[in-house]
Amino acid sequence: MEEEGVISGDSEEGVTIKQEFTLEAGLEERKYPAWRIPLSIVMGVGWLVFLVIWLFFYAGDHHIYQNIGIVLFSLMVVALVLGAAWISWGLSGMNEFEEMMMAIGGLKRRMIFSMAVPIVTLMLLGLWLFFLAMDFDFYQNIAVVIVSILVMGGILGVTWTTGGWKRGGGGF
Repeated sequence: MEEEGVISGDSEEGVTIKQEFTLEAGLEERKYPAWRIPLSIVMGVGWLVFLVIWLFFYAGDHHIYQNIGIVLFSLMVVALVLGAAWISWGLSGMNEFEEMMMAIGGLKRRMIFSMAVPIVTLMLLGLWLFFLAMDFDFYQNIAVVIVSILVMGGILGVTWTTGGWKRGGGGF
């Protein structure tokens, strides 16, 4: 039987409503993202400038699949730079309650893994498109992209579902 005023959760100890509101009341204002906003704008505009220059001056020297691979690689670089900047900001401003929630059931590890898997998938697809895709026809390359997406989805599905099974539920 649960005590009155206790919120049951995934942890062995419940957090009382009073404790939860105390944690929320103790929240400081989140730090202003400062340099991350101009970085995002510069990266977005810079990527578009790169794309226009690439398509105007260099794309004609390469096969269509190689051009798609270059675009994927450039998107991956933008995602890595902006992801690192914004993730560091998000993690640095966590309060005690948010840190506790991240520790439950390996949530932080699964979130990091869930960010890495699509980046690795994009990298592998970019390599495929740049070096190998020209030896295959259009439909075979579409099949490679679909299989890559399915494998990525399967890996992420297993990653998140197993976390729920450990706690006796079916995911989050």
